[in-house]
Amino acid sequence: MDHSRPDKLSHVVLNVADIEKQERFFIDVLGFRLTDSTARMDFIRCSSYHHSVALARAQGPGLN
Repeated sequence: MDHSRPDKLSHVVLNVADIEKQERFFIDVLGFRLTDSTARMDFIRCSSYHHSVALARAQGPGLN
């Protein structure tokens, strides 16, 4: 097991201004995978759960 990568997370929603940049960070650096996309959010995962993190399109950073 690679302890430098997330193993388990449960449904965190992050508001982001640049969703493409944040998505690339989670996928390229942390090893997450894209699960689903809507007009408002992209859902990514780091385990077998449907999604672990939702990146919500917003004017600036925030946590839901």
